[in-house]
Amino acid sequence: MTLFDLFKLIRHYIKLVIILPVACAILVTLGLLVMPPTYVAKATLLTNGDIALAGGFAQTEATTFSKNGIEVSSKNDTSYRTVVIEAEGKDYGGCIAAANATVLAAASDYRSANNQVSITTNEATYAESTSPSIPKTALIALFAGLFVAVCVVIVIDVVKMPIKSRNDIEVASNLPVIGTIPTRDRGERLLANIRFLGDGQPATIAVIPVGLTGGTLTCAELASAFENVGTVVTRVKGNPHAQSLSAIALPEIVTIVECAPLSEGMGAVYIARDADVTILCASEWRDSRKALANIVEELQFAKANIGGVVFILSGYSEKSVF
Repeated sequence: MTLFDLFKLIRHYIKLVIILPVACAILVTLGLLVMPPTYVAKATLLTNGDIALAGGFAQTEATTFSKNGIEVSSKNDTSYRTVVIEAEGKDYGGCIAAANATVLAAASDYRSANNQVSITTNEATYAESTSPSIPKTALIALFAGLFVAVCVVIVIDVVKMPIKSRNDIEVASNLPVIGTIPTRDRGERLLANIRFLGDGQPATIAVIPVGLTGGTLTCAELASAFENVGTVVTRVKGNPHAQSLSAIALPEIVTIVECAPLSEGMGAVYIARDADVTILCASEWRDSRKALANIVEELQFAKANIGGVVFILSGYSEKSVF
């Protein structure tokens, strides 16, 4: 997949690519607003004695004062011969009280064990909020949602294999694209290509949609093109379960048979086998390359004369009439 293909995918699924990241950012923001903030209060114990022993007393007292949703911990800083005590929880005042109670109790325990050492305690006077920044977290969620959205779009493309361009049609079917709808030439190019397919003007033309849409629009475009050059045209609907082409070819009259998709029945294959020319119509993004390849294989097995494919651009596919 090239960058251009990825850009085209993102542009087609632009609503998903926008909504998913924004939804992630909003949900994360609301979650942070609802959740109570977390605070950390710090107190320190400085001694010229055995720092490991002081740390042991601090850890024992930290376990004692870890309660009511407040977690107290201690760690030794041998470089500065300091024991740092931290109390973390949702209660601002409770964190300060727990840190101070722990450091004072640890100092008392140490003095009881060795009254010759010098001990200095620095009690906590405030608690810092450790809750994540809402703008920063929302921005991270936005980019994470964007990444997920792009991944989802790529997965959809791999699974559905939609037709996105003329090249997709030519590669999947090994057939030429003989026309595009809409077009400014009012079907003139499509008509010319159909006439170039054989020695003369075909009497019967079978139009088969790859999916559920496109047949009616292609028939209308083709009929209009014939009428513009003075050719009499009759349009009939093919039976999804037909066993042959029931339309009777009349001199100087072109019969266009609008077939039902193969998902409705195999009648289109029988009609295509008897028609002078068969035209497939593939809708951009709606139809898949795999479905196109399967239909071409089925028609070739029936020895139908497949003229080519009409490419219907996104936004111009009519609703199915079947």
